[in-house]
Amino acid sequence: MGAIGDAGCIVTSNENISYYSKLLRNYGERNNYVSDLIGYNSRLDEIQAGFLDIKLKYLNKWNERRRYIANRYLNEIHNDKITLPEVAEYATPNWYLFPIFSEQREHVKLGLQKKELLP
Repeated sequence: MGAIGDAGCIVTSNENISYYSKLLRNYGERNNYVSDLIGYNSRLDEIQAGFLDIKLKYLNKWNERRRYIANRYLNEIHNDKITLPEVAEYATPNWYLFPIFSEQREHVKLGLQKKELLP
């Protein structure tokens, strides 16, 4: 989900990632003027937060649409020259990207363009 400028988010249940993410966003400081590492002054400004707040209401709908499209691709593309992504049983991807792999990239690209599936 993109903002209209600088914005980002980290969601984790890993305490180590959480700790270092918080350090990095605040100049690397764990206490005022005590830096454990080189960090940044990285805050989400109000205008970005406002746009993301609006977009957040649509996120589940957008993700469901992407999953629907990705499932069609996974079920309907049968071509031995294309390798489709594999999904672990425990995963529920949102399919922001749907990468395909092929040794014949240009041939696949031209075929998709002919079907008007690529610009």
